[in-house]
Amino acid sequence: MPDPIEDAFEAVARRHARGELADDLAVEAALRARGALDAPGLFDAVRSTLEPFWKVVHDDPALALGLMTAAYVAARLRGANALLRAELRSRRGTALFALGKAKQAAAELEGGLATLSEPEAPLLDQGQVARVRAQLLCFLGNARIAVGEIPKACVALEEAIHIARTHNLKAAEGIYLSSLGNARTVTGEARAAADYYEQALAIARAVGNERGEEVNLGNLGLAKQALGDADGALECYEASLKLAEKLHDRRGSATDCANIGAVLHDKGELEQARERYAQSHQTALELGDKKTEAIALLGLAALAREGGNHDEALRHSAAAQACFVLLEDPKGEGDALAEMGRVSLEQGDAASALARFEKAIAIARTVGDRRG
Repeated sequence: MPDPIEDAFEAVARRHARGELADDLAVEAALRARGALDAPGLFDAVRSTLEPFWKVVHDDPALALGLMTAAYVAARLRGANALLRAELRSRRGTALFALGKAKQAAAELEGGLATLSEPEAPLLDQGQVARVRAQLLCFLGNARIAVGEIPKACVALEEAIHIARTHNLKAAEGIYLSSLGNARTVTGEARAAADYYEQALAIARAVGNERGEEVNLGNLGLAKQALGDADGALECYEASLKLAEKLHDRRGSATDCANIGAVLHDKGELEQARERYAQSHQTALELGDKKTEAIALLGLAALAREGGNHDEALRHSAAAQACFVLLEDPKGEGDALAEMGRVSLEQGDAASALARFEKAIAIARTVGDRRG
């Protein structure tokens, strides 16, 4: 007797997450070995993975990618329609992005958009096609932000917002507005970013999306901080942290702690800032959250440099740079190089400082970061 399909999907997903299944062909072989591909009720089992994905990807992105890969491979082999395959690719792309694999995520999401252009697409429910297309465009926009392709990201996000407004997808509209705010944040347009975050925050509150409220409070805090409103930023971060704790969102808590540390740092409350950075760093390490780990490390590096501990500062900033390189995050890499340059300058090594600053400036120009 073959295993129940759900059990087969979970077993294969866990093997994929452990790196035991290298590609879709290996996943196909694993599913066949468990008799899942010929089992009745396969499509129902595939569809049942879609909604739980959002919690799984937040808690364990590698497992989420494995689950969506198993579901996608099964759906494709059994001839699922373009809409279901595109939705599964959307989630695969999201999981890749959560793992810091922005370029791979972009390729997967572009594949999902191509799926919606297949000949059968006009015969499908066009409202559902529009919903999935907007979702793919949003996640593609996020991936393009991460790799520094800001103009392309904005085009994708603006189309997603247009679709959401045309089809009255209010909750989705808030998510897409927040992502467009992220694009403006990267380019240093803090006031425009704040406007998008405020719109997204209002929508999240109107539809009762507490996680969306948490995220947008944190994002609005970043914009306020960039505009010089430290007290307003701190208020947003603390409200976001309170919601993160209520929702048991440790990733969100780690991000909020790093952001609170940055404000306290700016205000000269150095010991409290160090505590927040260290708390964020420890949580990020436990979760395998490389981006937050890198952000906290940069905060700790700056504190070490300001305290005259140049070796520690270089160690932290180099570790942060390594995280950003792994994440394919050029802006973050540039920020780390700039911090390393400041350390070199304080050490009296003008040549090393200049080389690092020049690299940081080149990256900032590439990704359109006006502040950098």
